[in-house]
Amino acid sequence: MFEMGGVVGGGYGVLGRLTEAVDGLVAADHRAVPLADLVADIAGLHVQEQRLAAVRLAMVRVCDSDGGHHLAGFATTGSMLTDGLRLAPGQGQSMLKTARLLDEVFPATAVALEQGLISYQHAVAITRAKAKLPADRLAEAEPLLLEVAAAGSPAMVRAAVDR
Repeated sequence: MFEMGGVVGGGYGVLGRLTEAVDGLVAADHRAVPLADLVADIAGLHVQEQRLAAVRLAMVRVCDSDGGHHLAGFATTGSMLTDGLRLAPGQGQSMLKTARLLDEVFPATAVALEQGLISYQHAVAITRAKAKLPADRLAEAEPLLLEVAAAGSPAMVRAAVDR
């Protein structure tokens, strides 16, 4: 069971299967596999975490547009996320902003995150371009920023946006 504000539930069926899979990973003996497989599994798990971040952002967008924050007893989606998930101040609003920008302005970045090609932090760094670049340059900048993300760290993407 999960709780956020005034909403208590177990999620829908897909989350139940995900919880079972994660329970299996938590219970696994990671020393029982060859070290090379363990290294590959660490990388694979990272990819899946990024894909799950994309799913969370999609859920946040729907919850925001459909007023889920009111159902949970919060004035805004940002405050619901910050308080309900016990995030640092401003993190919920940042997550919501990223979710909206990926949907409205940076569709290729959203796809790259869904595929696990970039990290959530890369996506956040790319969406900073909305505040830094003229609106007519964003579509041109996105593929270049994705190239930087594919080759480097989120800090490198932030630096590219700042340049």
